[in-house]
Amino acid sequence: MALARALNGEIVAVDSMTVFRGLDIGTAKPSLADRNAINHHLIDVLDPHESNDVATWLERCRECLTTLLAQGIIPILTGGSGLYWKAMLHGLPEHPPGNPTIRLRLEEDANTHGTESLHERLTRIDPLAAMKIHVADRRRIIRGLEVWEMTGVPLSANRPDWSLAADIQPDSGMRWLWLSWPRPLLHSRIEKRVLAMFEAGWIQEVEFLEKAGGLGPQSCKALGYETIRLALQAGTPRPKLIQRVTEETRQYAKQQETWLRSMPCIRPWPMFESLIDSNEVVKMLSVET
Repeated sequence: MALARALNGEIVAVDSMTVFRGLDIGTAKPSLADRNAINHHLIDVLDPHESNDVATWLERCRECLTTLLAQGIIPILTGGSGLYWKAMLHGLPEHPPGNPTIRLRLEEDANTHGTESLHERLTRIDPLAAMKIHVADRRRIIRGLEVWEMTGVPLSANRPDWSLAADIQPDSGMRWLWLSWPRPLLHSRIEKRVLAMFEAGWIQEVEFLEKAGGLGPQSCKALGYETIRLALQAGTPRPKLIQRVTEETRQYAKQQETWLRSMPCIRPWPMFESLIDSNEVVKMLSVET
């Protein structure tokens, strides 16, 4: 927000979960006061049961950036969804739209024979895609088989080689930074953040969402929500639940760091006890080519 004030900017969320209304505490969504002080975009655009995909988000994001730039406003994109950043940096593969008939048949196959059997089938026709898709990820496995049946071309054939693209500096006029915390300090901040979320009413938020109809197949993947829901059903003690969510958050942060380190076009910005110095960032951005 300090950077937005310094640059006459507005904030655009690069996040797969803050798009959902009602998922406020667990996604660390900016407060209404923050959003009133600085305009935030692509937040609270879907109900929890609605579907969301990176292609739709990317279209919304491009429209938002076009509008802001036309008004002379600097967009500040911020968030931690790696797939969304990949799409921003290097585009998306082109795949045919879904086929409900094929998808329903594959769903029935999975129910009858198990998701693992579909993964084995995908391994035979598209080993590269199967290697990158978890054996329990039914949605992506079915999509891979669906594309193969519709086109005869493996899903992986049209996927951008992001491992190569990572070495390409995107010619977009944008500057990319990631906030790099020392590991001990990062873990300490995660512990404090998770505890603060529970104290702010995260459990009550999950209970409210359950009573309102529950989360959808994508919103339920927001970090911590399913863990809390299952823990409430099992009667898990609060301290143990907090510890579990803290560990999951650490693991997710580690995954984010691993991906960020693989993308040299995104420059690390060392962080310490103090908050980010927006003046230093503005100075650095103004001299970089």
